Amino acid sequence: MKKKSKETVQAIVRAIDVLESFTLQRPELTLSEISEKTRLNKTTVYRILQTLRSRGYIEQDRDSQRYSLGFNCFNLGSIVINHMDLRKAALEPMKELSRECGETIVLFVPDENSRVCLERIDSNYVIRNFMQIGGRYPLHRGAPGKVFFLNKDENAIRKFLEREGCKEEEIASFLQVVAQGRREEYLLSIEENFEGAFAVAAPVYNNAGEICASVSICGPIIRLTEEKREVLGRMVVSAAREISKKLGYGG
Repeated sequence: MKKKSKETVQAIVRAIDVLESFTLQRPELTLSEISEKTRLNKTTVYRILQTLRSRGYIEQDRDSQRYSLGFNCFNLGSIVINHMDLRKAALEPMKELSRECGETIVLFVPDENSRVCLERIDSNYVIRNFMQIGGRYPLHRGAPGKVFFLNKDENAIRKFLEREGCKEEEIASFLQVVAQGRREEYLLSIEENFEGAFAVAAPVYNNAGEICASVSICGPIIRLTEEKREVLGRMVVSAAREISKKLGYGG
């Protein structure tokens, strides 16, 4: 059993200890075996198992009464694996894109009403954008977030923006930007999240044809000329297509 810090919640730590009792070598365990492995009494282990079972993280065989990990554990693992596959598929195209344009390249994934920075390739310029890996940003602010609305209909977009407190004028402008993004296959934003910064972003599709990520070129607006906008747009679209292809997208 792992050493617990002062900031941990004991009940959660115990539940994790129970889940970590299962291994590839021992995928099924009895109540007694789990109690022995976790050094928790059987009554405590039983309550934890029943709680986890009610949420789909533990299953129990009716005949043997042995416990095993439930399907929801598989679901969580699948999320991690998918992100690992995405990062692996995106890394080389992102590096190549950074070499081509010289700016910071960022990979975002959606998470409810936000987008999260999953990977970043930094620019070599002294003046550059900085996005923290794991950083969370608004889904509806900035080109990298707006990308996730490209495959949504107007009604769904409107409902989302209304929940975020956007006014009708903002919604109308947002819909125009998304419509243009569909035509051009990329989106551009200037100073929407950070003063003096721009972002050019394109959608990444998975093998089911869903937008699973956005790849973006981020930099200071002092380096964004009118001629450079279209060039960066073509670059980011090409990189996004390459990543999508590696993920099995055939569109």
